[in-house]
Amino acid sequence: MTTIARPPDGSTAADDRGAACADAIAPVLGGMTLRAVDMGWSEAEVTVAVISIAAGELRSVAGAEAAADLLRAVAAGIESGHAGDT
Repeated sequence: MTTIARPPDGSTAADDRGAACADAIAPVLGGMTLRAVDMGWSEAEVTVAVISIAAGELRSVAGAEAAADLLRAVAAGIESGHAGDT
């Protein structure tokens, strides 16, 4: 099983660690996607499921308004060709 890297030394959740977190979990997410595709799910189905689960988690952690704001920012990034930039 792939391990997830720890946050940068000396940092806290108050710091901007979005890119570091994305780098840490990307291999795990990629591996999970490959396993799901091997089981017969399409990559698109897996991606939509992950986004749906993440959106629900975001709403529960940050609240509906903050979640909607972040999702609008992500959508703008997709439209401008900068999706995945953290």
